Amino acid sequence: MQLSRRDFVKATAAVAATVSLAKLLPTDLLAVTGGQPDDTPSEKVLITCHDMGPFRAHVKNGVWYKSSAFRPNYLTGNFASAMRNRVYAPDRVRYPMKRVGWQPGGKSPTDNRGKGEFVRITWDEATTLAANELIRVKTTYGNSAILKGRSGHQQKATVHNRGTTHSTLLGLFGGYTQIVGGTSTAGWDDGAPYSWGLASPYKENNNSDILMNTKLYIVWGLDPLLSEVRFGRDSVQFYYAMKKAGIKIYVIDPWFNDTAALIADKYITLVPSTDEAIMAAIAYVWIDEDLYDKEFVATHSVGFDKFEAYVTGKEDGVPKTPEWAESISTVPAETIRALAREWASVPTYLHCYYAGANRRAYSEQWVRMCISLQTMLGYLGKPGCGLGAPSGDVAQFGYRGGPAAMKGPGNMPSVPNPVKQEIEHVLFGYGILSPPISWVKQVWPKTYPLASNSEIKLEYDVGATDVIQQIPGTPLTARAYKSTKLECRIQQPIWWNAAALFADIILPACTTIETEDLVSWKNLVIYMPKVIDPLFESKTDYEIFTLIAQKLGIESQFTQNRTIQDWIQYVYSKSNVPISLDELKAAGFYEFNYAASTGVSDELKAKLTSEYLPALSEGAPSAGALVKFNQDPASNKLSTPSGLIEFFSQTLEDFWHGDPEAPSVPKYIQSWEGKFSAKAQTYPLQLLSTHGKFARHSQWQNMSWMRDEVQMKSKTGYHNCMISVEDAEARGIKFDDIVKVFNDRGTILCAARVSPRMRPGVVVVNEGAWYKPMEPGNPDSIDMGGNPNVVLASRPLSKMDDGMAGHTTLVQVAKWEGA
Repeated sequence: MQLSRRDFVKATAAVAATVSLAKLLPTDLLAVTGGQPDDTPSEKVLITCHDMGPFRAHVKNGVWYKSSAFRPNYLTGNFASAMRNRVYAPDRVRYPMKRVGWQPGGKSPTDNRGKGEFVRITWDEATTLAANELIRVKTTYGNSAILKGRSGHQQKATVHNRGTTHSTLLGLFGGYTQIVGGTSTAGWDDGAPYSWGLASPYKENNNSDILMNTKLYIVWGLDPLLSEVRFGRDSVQFYYAMKKAGIKIYVIDPWFNDTAALIADKYITLVPSTDEAIMAAIAYVWIDEDLYDKEFVATHSVGFDKFEAYVTGKEDGVPKTPEWAESISTVPAETIRALAREWASVPTYLHCYYAGANRRAYSEQWVRMCISLQTMLGYLGKPGCGLGAPSGDVAQFGYRGGPAAMKGPGNMPSVPNPVKQEIEHVLFGYGILSPPISWVKQVWPKTYPLASNSEIKLEYDVGATDVIQQIPGTPLTARAYKSTKLECRIQQPIWWNAAALFADIILPACTTIETEDLVSWKNLVIYMPKVIDPLFESKTDYEIFTLIAQKLGIESQFTQNRTIQDWIQYVYSKSNVPISLDELKAAGFYEFNYAASTGVSDELKAKLTSEYLPALSEGAPSAGALVKFNQDPASNKLSTPSGLIEFFSQTLEDFWHGDPEAPSVPKYIQSWEGKFSAKAQTYPLQLLSTHGKFARHSQWQNMSWMRDEVQMKSKTGYHNCMISVEDAEARGIKFDDIVKVFNDRGTILCAARVSPRMRPGVVVVNEGAWYKPMEPGNPDSIDMGGNPNVVLASRPLSKMDDGMAGHTTLVQVAKWEGA
């Protein structure tokens, strides 16, 4: 349905939230910076890199006019070739700005934060204002009143790594409060330590081992093929190599995702957040049918008797049979039994890391169940078995044990942060508006503000990551951003993202394409030349930090009296690239050779053929870091208190005392917002805010043609909401209708994508859409950007897991009929 004229006017105003900036900005951006250049000067072809891989930039007359592949058929993420379009995006922040009505001193009104009302100022004015506000807040309240915004998932950089340099600046200034909380790996961070000691998986079985020895590969609660399209890693090749090698691939997920659709031999759908019920039932089958490895459990673990008591029902009188699990998950009991028997009969690898089920209620229980199941079968450190992250990535620098001979540029020096205060990310809004707040990280109680520490009064954000885009509870965050308790917000953006509109001072940064740097990618060390000069009045983050450091009186400490060239030489000296820096600059890159694929059978090589042989590039088969533990647990103890895998955690028992929401053995716990909660009567659809194929969180959403790809060329231009055929028909919704997705937290507008891939009762809205309220600056306004964080809960995943709940939200969906 089309918007009424009145709604269309509102929509236009919201989408162009920076409308008040239009008079200050030139209207001929594309003509000035993105048009085809004259052919008179010779073309320069420069090798450069984005965080999705290397590519070649073609430059004439100072204009980057096209991109081409690093070399034919080289695997990169789909963003690498699109970087030019984003560098020249119309919504680049072009000049230093100050919010209309804002004055230094902490007393300015904040009612127009979020409306995009700014006036242009000079760089000297902007950096002087920023430095003076930092000094004022430090003098008045102390360093704990300064919040360093998060800066994760930035563009590829080493010297110009804005996260490191930002921390260095504020650390030298005396410190800062930092924002904390789990995101992609929350369940592993907060659950795994109580099973096998490490927060993250041990080094996984490598590609060669899996391709030679694995018979069943289970992808549980993830969509790796979608993720690898974005990152351009060799994993995509690896998954198809598994198919060529005859390995069965099973996918277990609430919706029929890309991995299930393209490569799975079997797909199992389930009610969201009921995974652990199925896992408990699988354990029940293994116990009931005597299929588990009793000797391994006896010698390599502790506390199995308590886990067995839960599974068999001795603890609570409820045997966790497949029939019990079916009543919760809807997965047929016989499907569960068949999966359990096959899993126990052949070498099985469990892919269960990153995103997915890590971002829903009680995800730490899911993680502990994954470890427990593979322990029951003795599958840790065993050829063809194991669990953890995507195993298809070839060895890389500092990433899952790349060859020792590969050593890329080192990091910039860091500065300790003297301030110990933290604020939890999903409780950020409450922390600003109504402190104190408290939470628990595993078994460590946390509080904000700390005794003798100040509440946050100034926030300094850099880069493309911001709380209002990425953290659940966007309306609450917007209210916090508009609060007078935040006396100053300094934003250092490249584009006019949502957080920039809530700033008081704008310091325009440039992209890494407009800088000079050194980076590593897979087995490459790449010299990144300055492809073009910084556009408009933007500067590098390092240059901006240097200007502020100068006015704070700490410039020499920040720069260490080094130039950018000096820093490039410094980080290069930490590598072991066997050519000089000048030779690297002349060549553009240096390529290390991967280890040879020794130990791989000729039969397997013949199966894979040359197309898939690169998937073997990690070398001789290895079953990962737990091989020695498997062979001799007494001499190779884990970092748990017992040195063994712990089905029962005495640490959890001592702290939580059997709290049903933080059990000492892994259990199924009914989701606090799901199919079985009272809220489902009003909001019957479970929302999953999955990753998008053509975005990296909130990055790239300002490129219309990238959005068009993921939105299937939607005529409406709205962010997609995937909904089942049954749920759409029941609501009178057709493909491409504008729909509202809502609950008692807020409302977003989306375009309906009616799909047989969705199970009834579940909808998907990809995370990362830019927040665009219909009424700019109004936290209660309908969001036309389709950002699912508007309807997600501002709370941790559980009592012991401080992650964000991306997949634990109930909503209703209805056809949009206008305001």
